[in-house]
Amino acid sequence: REKLWATVAYMQKLLGVAEIPMGDSTSHVIPIMVRDDARVFQMGEEIFREGVFINPVKYPAVGKHKSRFRMSISAAHTEEELDRGADIIIKVLQRYGVCP
Repeated sequence: REKLWATVAYMQKLLGVAEIPMGDSTSHVIPIMVRDDARVFQMGEEIFREGVFINPVKYPAVGKHKSRFRMSISAAHTEEELDRGADIIIKVLQRYGVCP
């Protein structure tokens, strides 16, 4: 469990430094708030093509204009994998104006 929470904290730090909007979570699932119902699946597809699978979620599973990605972190993820994943996610979300 300690490894899991250290891994979650590490990814949250990487995303936070890039000003990725994250929702509140008390689990290993990090919500990345996109708030773009029309393009969340398109963003997810680009992230996937770069090598990261991330779950896009939009209305009616969440409220309108509250679309997000739900990213599951595991204790098995290495820092190198998380670094690469964060880089990919950040790059795509910057292209869409989700973060600076």
